[in-house]
Amino acid sequence: MTDIPHEDILLEGSAEGGQLKLAGSGAWTARNARRLEASIAAESRRAGAIDAVDIDMGGVERIDTFGAWLLERLVRAFRARGCAIKVEGLREDFRALVNEVRGVEPEARRPAPQRVVAALGGIGQATASTGKTFVDFINMLGALFLALGRVAAHPRRFRFTSMVHQLD
Repeated sequence: MTDIPHEDILLEGSAEGGQLKLAGSGAWTARNARRLEASIAAESRRAGAIDAVDIDMGGVERIDTFGAWLLERLVRAFRARGCAIKVEGLREDFRALVNEVRGVEPEARRPAPQRVVAALGGIGQATASTGKTFVDFINMLGALFLALGRVAAHPRRFRFTSMVHQLD
């Protein structure tokens, strides 16, 4: 393998009708990360009615995990738009890495928002429970004042034995 200069074109595309043809070349490695990400982002946002995408990886001479993930990100972006995807020319020794990256689910690596949602849910439940307890306390206090008002209005109706039984 020859060493690919940093300036080589890494991804170029051309659209014909509803079909987009992309050609990868050079070293899809972390060294070229910034340029690769910019090219892939630009191609992913390509406007127009695109029904099918052909990605020719025959010109790629080196690929690492970063490059494999960017290829997968490109495929997922067009698949999310409903496009038919075909990846060709990928060297046999790169296939294992690309297939391994294909199985990664990015959503599984986001536990922080779930913890935040769970914490907010706990705060909401605690607030609702405190509110219910407060309403129950006010209700009991109102019933007590109502009973004291009835006893004050009609003291003969007060049943001392029943009260002692309830307190017991």
